[in-house]
Amino acid sequence: MKQKLYVVEGTHDETLLKQIDPNIKTVSVGGSQIKEDVIQFLKTYEDKFQIILLLDPDYTGEQIRKRIAKHLVNPTHIFVQKHKAISKNKKKIGVEHLSLEDLKTMLLHEVQELPKK
Repeated sequence: MKQKLYVVEGTHDETLLKQIDPNIKTVSVGGSQIKEDVIQFLKTYEDKFQIILLLDPDYTGEQIRKRIAKHLVNPTHIFVQKHKAISKNKKKIGVEHLSLEDLKTMLLHEVQELPKK
């Protein structure tokens, strides 16, 4: 079984994941302007890691998900429920706003993409 590598949008997302497990492997794409070297890194290590896309439940997060997924053979997805990812001031939506309990639950609901032909 491959080790899991979680792909997230930013460092706040990584910080939240590391609160659950300090040894969890994460990669931050740095927001919507994904650098080509990040995509190359993911393609290079796809054989070694199970790549799991854990992105914000908004337009930008879905665009990032689509862009990354089209470059990978068989990514795994975790889809965040929008109503659980709203900031306390109700102005932002993102993985970093999930409660630890909600995040733990969502980590159990991975969706495997069908292999591309």
